[in-house]
Amino acid sequence: MESVLFTIWGQPSGFKVQNHGGNMFQFYFDDVLDIIRIEKGAPWLFKNYIINLKRWQEGVTIDEKDFAIVPLWIQFWGLLEHCKTKELGQKIGSSMGEVLEVESFHMRGNDEKIMKAHIGLDVTKPLRRIVKIAGPDQKVIEVKLNFIGHEARACKDQIEDAMKGEVEEEKWGS
Repeated sequence: MESVLFTIWGQPSGFKVQNHGGNMFQFYFDDVLDIIRIEKGAPWLFKNYIINLKRWQEGVTIDEKDFAIVPLWIQFWGLLEHCKTKELGQKIGSSMGEVLEVESFHMRGNDEKIMKAHIGLDVTKPLRRIVKIAGPDQKVIEVKLNFIGHEARACKDQIEDAMKGEVEEEKWGS
């Protein structure tokens, strides 16, 4: 685990891992900037398991339930164009968990805008695939949800596009 995360996390200075048992690990870093960068890139996956990072606080007992909330990006698909607002993204997102931020983006090669919310999601509860909202004339609209672990702009493959000013994201699968 240590060698894989060392590589994935960009070889942070002084990095080491201490296993506390029961799937609890403590990570050490020399530079606080590495800590912040890695926290902002959360959640991270290791062998298809989520690594849910929490800052250690001296004197605080760590409990497994402290790791039930994971920050995930959720895209909202199927909204009418005039409904694609940060306010509606906030409202839909808050029905699933604590909303950390709401944004929109355009898919590469497509003029359609997609709303997304960064949400603290309780992973002990089942994931929802759709949310139903009342649209114009009280017509029910099904909004498809697409869960994303972290921003594509943090991925190595997107760096070149970002340097050219092309910060649009690709379509993600379900």
